[in-house]
Amino acid sequence: MALNACGPDDLAALLYTSATTGRWKGAMLPHSNLLSNATALTELWQITSSDRLIHALPIFNTQCLFIAMNPSLLAGAQVRFMTAFNVDLIVDELPRSSMKMGVFPWWVVRYISSFPAATTSTPRKSKTS
Repeated sequence: MALNACGPDDLAALLYTSATTGRWKGAMLPHSNLLSNATALTELWQITSSDRLIHALPIFNTQCLFIAMNPSLLAGAQVRFMTAFNVDLIVDELPRSSMKMGVFPWWVVRYISSFPAATTSTPRKSKTS
């Protein structure tokens, strides 16, 4: 099967908006847009081929594809895909990794709830509440 070459203005992704301001809309993103974003993030975050990413988001997630994967691939960084959220595996990967990609509040909740005491104890009121 032959692959056809594509240009910078050719469609790379079609994302649908969340319809918060009306009807859903298809947002057409060309290759040049994805490359521009990946380049900007690679430079901003100073990602290099010596970096290693822990990736714990679903592969269909837009953040997963465009915010985590594209800059990592552009820089030649390694990616450790997690097949599921597993606290022990993620903690085990931390010493070998320089980047993490996930929904942080969700990670914290899942991490805390992995300890038996966290699910059985009653939270105490803080002094600032």
